[in-house]
Amino acid sequence: MDLTASGRSWGPFPVVVDGTKAQEFAEIIGVDDPLVRDVAAAAEAGHAAPLAPLTFPFALAVEGQPFIPEVLAARYDRTVLAGYDYEFVGPVPTGVPLWAKTRIVEAYEHEGKKGRVAIGVAETEFADGDGNVCTRQRATFIERLD
Repeated sequence: MDLTASGRSWGPFPVVVDGTKAQEFAEIIGVDDPLVRDVAAAAEAGHAAPLAPLTFPFALAVEGQPFIPEVLAARYDRTVLAGYDYEFVGPVPTGVPLWAKTRIVEAYEHEGKKGRVAIGVAETEFADGDGNVCTRQRATFIERLD
């Protein structure tokens, strides 16, 4: 893993949250929130259209966005995705572009129980056209060095 990757960033890249796909996603994962499922409830709450489920942006492929393990120069045969953390800041609108921006928060070595590992953490933010962040995701990768 490239331990000098900390601070690298890329984007923003546009992502349009398609309302139909967001509704399909909501159905699949069992979301019953009226702001997501009901046009009238969303309008009454001041939204132009039903909202997307909060995790929906992370299910989208962001065209042009590099693959994080490649940015970290992690060896695929020694690297695992250790987990995701999500922070939901505001509603995720549908039918308008969101902007995805990713940065490497940190990359460092650590002495584990079974040897040295490298840990890389990347954060992706999705914001609306005014720069208001809707949601953030942190992904942690661990590469075995020994």
